[in-house]
Amino acid sequence: MSVRGRRAVLRGGVLGISAALLFLVARFDPSRTSLFPPCLFFLATGWACPGCGATRALHAALAGDWRLAFALNPLLAVVPPALFLLAAFHRRAIGRPARVRVATACAWLIAAVVIGFGVWRNTASYPLAHFARDGRVVAQR
Repeated sequence: MSVRGRRAVLRGGVLGISAALLFLVARFDPSRTSLFPPCLFFLATGWACPGCGATRALHAALAGDWRLAFALNPLLAVVPPALFLLAAFHRRAIGRPARVRVATACAWLIAAVVIGFGVWRNTASYPLAHFARDGRVVAQR
């Protein structure tokens, strides 16, 4: 099999697995089933990581409840489009040093936003919803 054929098979596999996972998240409520694993960082520390609530937020977004999805994890609305744009920009930047520097700076900016959000969401000033240990959405502090 040629390299092009392998890439096509890999892309098809990734798309198939992604579609199956999206179907599972849309079909089963993560706060009411044990099908999805809990956040290990949250279990170990009691603090919410930047990704905590992302599965619940994706479920809410797939159900059309965008406000709840944003309240559960605002990064789900911000980071995927930013990563898509970064990947598209990086693909065009190959072989062009100035564009590679800009793409690298964008990657560092995304990392800083994710880390900053992770710190902020564990403070008393975090204004959005938070989930309790049993999966219910509650106001934070």
